[in-house]
Amino acid sequence: MLKNRIRDYWENRAENFLDLSFAEMNNEKIDLWKKILTTAIGTEHRLKVLDVGTGAGYVALVLASMGHDVTGIDLSPKMVAAAAELAARMKLRCDFLVADAEKSGLPDQGFDVIISRNLTWTLPNIAGAYRDWYRILRQGGRLLIFDADYGDKNFGVNSLRARHGQDAQLSKGHANVTFAQLQECDAIKNNLDISKHRRPSWDVLLLADCGFSEVNINFDLIEQAADP
Repeated sequence: MLKNRIRDYWENRAENFLDLSFAEMNNEKIDLWKKILTTAIGTEHRLKVLDVGTGAGYVALVLASMGHDVTGIDLSPKMVAAAAELAARMKLRCDFLVADAEKSGLPDQGFDVIISRNLTWTLPNIAGAYRDWYRILRQGGRLLIFDADYGDKNFGVNSLRARHGQDAQLSKGHANVTFAQLQECDAIKNNLDISKHRRPSWDVLLLADCGFSEVNINFDLIEQAADP
């Protein structure tokens, strides 16, 4: 089953993501993310936030450090364990749960904000995920998606080029990943329907079909914060 294969891939990368997230909680990148998130959701209220595909918990814990009430969910138990460890290291309070982003089982209208970073490109049923997120988002709530159009990218080829001194460079998120893991990433990505479509224009249509009334796109954030 493809979803099990996806889960196993992220299980194998959990330790790497914990180390990366811990480093980024202690460098200038946290200030960048606080600025981005403050611009998106404001500072006037303590919000109930869901971080979908939380990974090692980085965005969830940035939001917690800003005073919000945050829950993070991930399909990978090892990622959830890594997120809990990162929270303990940073002495921040967050709830982390193992759950499916496409069918979370969370209560209706339970969150003011839902956020996902570098998740949607990995989902077999993105329309199902958007419907579920609409269901659990409170009326007037906000969905924030940080992602990119990776469908025609080849991470394995980029890895070989970077390691042999050619122009392509690996992102920080891939710096300690084996070539075999990147090949598996490509194989999974190439089997996902979302990889056949151009984004974000395709997402705009899906979100509208799911009930979202206003969709805005900010391409400037790609250079600032995207980590493929």
